[in-house]
Amino acid sequence: PPAAAAAKKPAPEEPRRLWYKLWLLTWPWFISSGLFAFLNLIFSFVSIASMYIVLQHVGDGGSDSGSDDNGGDGSDDKEKDDDDDDDDDGGMVAKAAVLGLFLGPLLAAVTTVLQQHLCRRVAIRSRAALVQLLYRKALRIDLAAQDAKIGEIVNLMSSDIDNILNAVAYIHWIWIPFLQLVASAALLNIFIGAAFWGAVVFMVAVVPIYGVLFRFLSSYQKELQKCKDARLEVITEVLAGVRIIKLCALEKGFLDKIQRARLAELAQLRKFLFT
Repeated sequence: PPAAAAAKKPAPEEPRRLWYKLWLLTWPWFISSGLFAFLNLIFSFVSIASMYIVLQHVGDGGSDSGSDDNGGDGSDDKEKDDDDDDDDDGGMVAKAAVLGLFLGPLLAAVTTVLQQHLCRRVAIRSRAALVQLLYRKALRIDLAAQDAKIGEIVNLMSSDIDNILNAVAYIHWIWIPFLQLVASAALLNIFIGAAFWGAVVFMVAVVPIYGVLFRFLSSYQKELQKCKDARLEVITEVLAGVRIIKLCALEKGFLDKIQRARLAELAQLRKFLFT
């Protein structure tokens, strides 16, 4: 009956959310790497702030010694005690700043190594999951019914996965530059006052230049990807029909074809590297 057929009809599958699955696979290392990236951002400014404090302390010490030489015996004991307490506090701050000159770069280097290690771990786990997913999909699809060429599919399974690996490894650099800009602007405002607006204007002015450069690089990279697809397509065809090629003694012609495709790829790669 229709009711029984409707009851036996399987429920539609829920949509597969790839990024959610990757998040479940890698979230402990991803969050830890983000925490170390934030600590690295803080420690990278410690040495700058420490240098500013040390220079200020040296300058204040020179001015205080000059005032002591010019001053007479009219200062009372209470003012001397207050000055001694201020000097002790300033000396402790200066010692902490000197320690920060050495510990800041050291801690920044340690957090950088830990952050890169955790990011690489996230990237490798994501890459392994994506490679498995792509090959399982490749076993189910019909290549004859697809518009994509064999070279594009092979390229997707090799170089594009490596691009994903690099993207995941440096994914925290999406939000770190904004914090760096805010922290740099705040420190410049403290160090040099209102003149920091000149640096802010300069940093904002170079953003369109970077956009134009990245647009050119993106166009060159697309052309390079097309050359890679063409070369991989030729190599895949040769490997698929290697018996016929050997029987018909067509090795030289196909070798020349592969060489031409490789030379075109190298020419585009040189253009991409030297642009």
